[in-house]
Amino acid sequence: MFDVGLWELVLCAIVALLVLGPERMPIAVRAIAKWLHAASTTLRALRREFEKELELDALKASLQPEPSRPAAPQVIPSPDVSAAIEALKAASPQADANPGTASPQPAENPETPQLSLPLTTPADIVAAIEALKAASPETQTSLDASTRKSP
Repeated sequence: MFDVGLWELVLCAIVALLVLGPERMPIAVRAIAKWLHAASTTLRALRREFEKELELDALKASLQPEPSRPAAPQVIPSPDVSAAIEALKAASPQADANPGTASPQPAENPETPQLSLPLTTPADIVAAIEALKAASPETQTSLDASTRKSP
């Protein structure tokens, strides 16, 4: 660390002997040895503590499962919603050979609202039901009959 060689240590010892003298030199060497021993003991304890913390962190990381991305929730319509969708498809004047798409043909009744199919979200389905209920009373009764729960 300090890159002190043997000759530098010998030079420091000679200077210390000259400055302190032969009477105080052994006392100074003992005090320096105690300081070095205390410093090395403290450093060893710190090193052990850091190693223990690193091992605990590694153990915690190995025990915790990796967070995964949640899958997109799949919307499965309830039987009531499925019945309402079927009733909408049956009541729609736009029903053609391809039931998943809307045809560009105009409706027979100009007061009946145009539906854009497919209805994918519950909000689309509710909006379509409300529009059909408001458009004609006979559609409302057929929708009410198809969406009622039987006891």
